Amino acid sequence: MRGYFDGDGSFYESKLTQGRMVKQVNFSLRGTIKFLKVYRSILERECNLKKRTKDIRINSGIGVLEYGGNGVIKQIVKFLYKDTVTHLDRKKEIIKKML
Repeated sequence: MRGYFDGDGSFYESKLTQGRMVKQVNFSLRGTIKFLKVYRSILERECNLKKRTKDIRINSGIGVLEYGGNGVIKQIVKFLYKDTVTHLDRKKEIIKKML
């Protein structure tokens, strides 16, 4: 799952304004709807995430699975990078700085 994410996924920050600036870390992954549904179910199970009812978004004919929120992203990062030896250093460093 980490390998697929390293190729077709990203972490990014968004800044929400609700009277003040709030930084939120987001997770995004692109692929087929069928693949992303399986990926999502594994994330929900392994990261103890609430089951999502929101459909996987389509962008230019490609499915996009997204999660947002610092707490949720911490759970996903913990799962993806637990006991890792092989990973894309650039992405791991990006998320370490964001969190």
